Amino acid sequence: MFDFGLSAALNREFARSRADTTARERRLLVTLEYMSWILAILLSIFLSILIAYETNLFGPGSIPSAELTTGLTLLAAAVTLQWPIGLYSGGLRGRNHQAILITVTAIWSAARFLGAALIAWQWGPSLIHFGEWYLLISLCHALSLHRALWSTLPKAETTARFDMSALRDIRRFAMGLSGIAILSIALTHWDKLILSTNLPLESYGHYIIAATLAGGLASVSIPFFNTYYPRYSALVAEGDSNTLNQAYHKSSQVIAVIVCSLGSFIVLFSSELLLLWTRNSEIASEMSPVLSILAFAAMLNGLMQLPYAMQLAHGWTRLAITMHIAAAVISMPTVVYFTYNHGAVAVASVAVMLNMFYIAVGVPMMHKKILKGQMRKWYLSDTLPALFTSLTAASIAKAVYASSYPQGNAVVVEMATAAMITIALTASTSATIRTQCISALRTAISRR
Repeated sequence: MFDFGLSAALNREFARSRADTTARERRLLVTLEYMSWILAILLSIFLSILIAYETNLFGPGSIPSAELTTGLTLLAAAVTLQWPIGLYSGGLRGRNHQAILITVTAIWSAARFLGAALIAWQWGPSLIHFGEWYLLISLCHALSLHRALWSTLPKAETTARFDMSALRDIRRFAMGLSGIAILSIALTHWDKLILSTNLPLESYGHYIIAATLAGGLASVSIPFFNTYYPRYSALVAEGDSNTLNQAYHKSSQVIAVIVCSLGSFIVLFSSELLLLWTRNSEIASEMSPVLSILAFAAMLNGLMQLPYAMQLAHGWTRLAITMHIAAAVISMPTVVYFTYNHGAVAVASVAVMLNMFYIAVGVPMMHKKILKGQMRKWYLSDTLPALFTSLTAASIAKAVYASSYPQGNAVVVEMATAAMITIALTASTSATIRTQCISALRTAISRR
């Protein structure tokens, strides 16, 4: 989020020149590498000073001050390495080498977990040992991605060097992305910040539980953005509008089916999911309306991932910034008012209004400038059928579930069945998925 848009800019530049990486792209990579590593080091130094000050300010606790300062400093340094890791990840996505990225990331994630478990078994909960291990793994992860990215580039006769002029073409785009990231974070966490000043601590904790569950939908939609953003960028650079339109609609249908079916299930089964997760009927009863509302908002936000990716593929950040500023002006005072006058449920509803604003206003504004003539299909074929079908299917499943009064293990079985039925019925609305399923069925029959 705070890499000043460098990783997304590198992603786009590499995707646009995927077939022929020029000396300019090499200079750009070297320059961004220097910047990301320097930023990581500077931030690490700043955080180490801040940690030392804070630990001295609060005095001794259950962990000795020296161990606490050293351990937190090591962990902070490991976190700052996410800057170069993010940069190399963006470059690999732009080069269309997601398989390499996934493999390297999986290896070092597994090493991080296994090493932490070994440390806990051998030395107990030692903050310094954990910090040393996390820092080592993060450094190895960054260096492995560095090696992997450079290995995908064609050989060059000359060595690329640091060159600030390479930033000239991406400067405005990268800064636009930074502005969008800052505004997105503010809009996403504003409700939690304001509610923390008014709700009792226990109720606030319950709200965070509901928000965390609803936020899980982002883990479904963001991979679509990561996959299709470089694909869109390459097609925009090639000027292949027909293939671009087809990719846009097919990908929009698939993400709509997945996000809407899962989102609708959470919306209708919010109480049951909270009860399964927390084993607390009071939390389930109190926060199920909040979870339903936040899940619906997250579902709408998931539908906007690919239109946003398309805007970035065209190098267009102004619309997203304008929409975010307008949303902040409207939603931030509304959240404050609702917090002190109507409570958590009303505050959660602001997120729904915010994302409906993006879909109702942002999408038409986008299609006036790019992908002209494709808006009607996006609404009527790609997204709305999946949205309405998923809500209808989940509502019917919830009615059947409620009438059967399941107990024990039957609860999980019937909820899983309801989720699968919702996904299947929602998938039937997508021409892309129907075609793939029919093709697969015909292939299977012909092999017999």
